[in-house]
Amino acid sequence: MKLIYQLILSTGLIAVTITAAAQQVTTTQPSTTVTTDVQNNGTQLTAPAFENVPVYRLQLRLTTGRSNDAGTDDPVFVQMTAANDSFYLVKGKDNFVQGSTETYDVLFKKIKKVKDIDFIRLSVAGDDGVCIKKLELLLNNEPTPIFSKEYPGLTGICVDKGSSSLPASFTVTKNELRSHAGWRYTPANMNGWKPPVKMNKEWLVSLVEATVGNQIYHDGGKIKWGTVGGTLENRTLWGDAVEMTRVNDNTVHFDLDLELDRAGPNPEVDVDFDMVLFC
Repeated sequence: MKLIYQLILSTGLIAVTITAAAQQVTTTQPSTTVTTDVQNNGTQLTAPAFENVPVYRLQLRLTTGRSNDAGTDDPVFVQMTAANDSFYLVKGKDNFVQGSTETYDVLFKKIKKVKDIDFIRLSVAGDDGVCIKKLELLLNNEPTPIFSKEYPGLTGICVDKGSSSLPASFTVTKNELRSHAGWRYTPANMNGWKPPVKMNKEWLVSLVEATVGNQIYHDGGKIKWGTVGGTLENRTLWGDAVEMTRVNDNTVHFDLDLELDRAGPNPEVDVDFDMVLFC
């Protein structure tokens, strides 16, 4: 049985599919949690080899270095497969502020199992570089990362494609990933292979924010997340950039605060759509 979460936007259809042996779907208030009753016709589920663990959720937790030039206003993107598809890490807030730690959902069509992760490569789309103090990779909502690396000094490791002295990107190789102590079954992640039994509000909101943030930069950046405004700038952000409310047992409503990037005050772009959950 597949639960297909459809996001209907003016630009088309975005679909995220999660597979589980599900016989029942319910929703509860106020957290808007979608619950599946996972069964397998009396057959006990068996954990696969770690490299064959299905990827239901993949997240990067990144800590920006501490120095005047460690943060960036330019979009940072990640690549994780040999296809070199790029995923932009852009939430509806200030991203990569010096000393801050943020967790980003990342979605790649070619990553269906752990073995599909070839490397982690971070780059900046612009000439305002960024420094990363710590990088962590999280799998399937398990709190302990399967990979973690802290770089030396207050600043960490820096990339800047506009610099003659810094690399344009940095890469954690396939061998380095798999040499990490967390890249295997441990007491902290023994249940990470099991199909998810619920998608809570945080997960749904984060998926929408990640998907939209990535897409607006792939579309050229003419649309961007809203802001609180300022001198000679319109306010285009009212509350959270992505807000979700329950409509009924199988529908939730999303409100996105965006703006059009152009010369002069940026006009507000308000996007509303319903997500319909079905099996």
